[in-house]
Amino acid sequence: ARPSTADEVLSVEPVAAFGFITDSPRSITVKGISEEGVFDAARIGVPNGETIAAVGGKVVLDNVSLSAFDGAVQVASVASTGEVVVAGDSLNLNATDKGIIELTNGGLLQTSNLSTEAGGRVVIRGGKLVIDSGNISASTNDLTGRGVDIEVDELVMRNSSQIKTTSFGSAP
Repeated sequence: ARPSTADEVLSVEPVAAFGFITDSPRSITVKGISEEGVFDAARIGVPNGETIAAVGGKVVLDNVSLSAFDGAVQVASVASTGEVVVAGDSLNLNATDKGIIELTNGGLLQTSNLSTEAGGRVVIRGGKLVIDSGNISASTNDLTGRGVDIEVDELVMRNSSQIKTTSFGSAP
């Protein structure tokens, strides 16, 4: 059975920093629905020009699409005490141990431009990024895009996974 809206839990906070005061920060897991061989990706987006962020311990995005057109998609994982500081459309990770981020089963992190603004930005910070049948994409039309910014100690990609930036038209 599909979960109802009463089962949904999403918090939205205007934060300048995500602080972690425990040695084992809580994980974030978001999964799309899979019933009888039919996969229905969870689609989570924000209004144009805004930022969506998943910041926590281990971050698992399984059959999930996070989208921010003209904005930013940010994912960070820590495995110890520390903080993740939001710096404009980037993230600074200050933690002893960095965590694991998994983008699997058609998972997608995407930005693009739908207006006269430069394309969006995807920012990832952690210890290990595993992309298994997933995609990360930043594209723009006729403008200079802001790209994909990944800082991890280890990157694992398998099963036709992609990280791409695309510029359509005359953008440099």
